[in-house]
Amino acid sequence: MTLDHLDGMPLRKIADRYKVSISSAFSKVRSYLDKLPNCADVTRKYCSRFSGILVVDGKFVCVRGYEKKIPTFYGIDYLSHDIPTFKLMPSENYEACVNYFKSLRLLNYPLRALVADDNINIRIACLAVYPKVWKM
Repeated sequence: MTLDHLDGMPLRKIADRYKVSISSAFSKVRSYLDKLPNCADVTRKYCSRFSGILVVDGKFVCVRGYEKKIPTFYGIDYLSHDIPTFKLMPSENYEACVNYFKSLRLLNYPLRALVADDNINIRIACLAVYPKVWKM
């Protein structure tokens, strides 16, 4: 049931397929998903596998309920190609970037080097949270 749900199948179709009520299908899927670990906990557990070289960028995406696109700020670990965390932000300003790097630090990400575009807010915010990072 859970795989069907994760594949995007509506609960009504799942209930029909397994011949259970919709509420029963929801309960079974929910109880299974509740047993899964939190994303942040998994990231903390595997942080030792990150290279510490982070390529950060922001992309504007459409979000329902917002008239204009809003930035999604993310970093990709250079060697593992994993995304330790990302943030939806009101803008790519200094405070939002500091918030991103603080959440990265809470995950115990071992940042050693930062690769970023020419947005000065990213670099200054990074140095505020990770003062010893080597800049490229």
